[in-house]
Amino acid sequence: MFRILLPILFCLSCAAQQDKEKSVENKLSNWSKPDVEGRWELISTSLVKDIPFMDINNNLEEGFVDMEAGPFEFYSSGDLIFENDTLYKLDYPMEVFNQFTFSIDTGYLHAVEEDGYTNSYAIEREGDSLFVYVFGRYGDEYLKESYVKASFEDSLVNLLKRHGANYPELAGEWTLMRDYHYDYGTHFWLDFEHEIPDVIEISRDEFIEAQEKGYVYWMETDGKKRDYYFDYHDSYLYLTPGKWYEKEDPWIHFEKRAEE
Repeated sequence: MFRILLPILFCLSCAAQQDKEKSVENKLSNWSKPDVEGRWELISTSLVKDIPFMDINNNLEEGFVDMEAGPFEFYSSGDLIFENDTLYKLDYPMEVFNQFTFSIDTGYLHAVEEDGYTNSYAIEREGDSLFVYVFGRYGDEYLKESYVKASFEDSLVNLLKRHGANYPELAGEWTLMRDYHYDYGTHFWLDFEHEIPDVIEISRDEFIEAQEKGYVYWMETDGKKRDYYFDYHDSYLYLTPGKWYEKEDPWIHFEKRAEE
């Protein structure tokens, strides 16, 4: 009896797989490769349970399991610029989050990082709107990003490409992050044996001069000026000690003080 059931079960399995593939094929037949060249402004994000042009049932294809782990607390949405085979993800007009090479096929945008890691997202265009769907590893929801065509200023776009951030607009007072909790109770404590100020102030002119001279800021350290390389990302200004400091990066970072 068991020997008779095996072929039957195998045939049923094949038929189910064929039905699934046919369903996906039918849905994708309504999808056309979108023309994404240009600049796109993010106007909204929302959680959805369906991707209209795909047969999504929360069992992702094996090739797409390495996605952002929902529910997306640590995923950074942003504006997009597509230029030839290069994709920039940015918070216009303040900073560029990432730069990728990309391709689009069979319903997916494939964004490849410098280390070769590939992020894949379902993508479609409807008229002047572009929609990108971010998958999660658990749960039955997906993040839908909605974009419209943008007219970002060329001068600001070029500045962001060159420097990664709009440093002149970051002028002001910055507070040192010494001791705090984040990510559901993770504790950060600055372990740095040198004395540095709790607050620094960097002017617009200082930022402009520094970004043209190797991104170096001279901060008071143990009573005298020491060189630090600076970088801005996700609202924090990071200062890395120069060659005078031979230990591991202590992860010195500052948060912009709110204007009163």
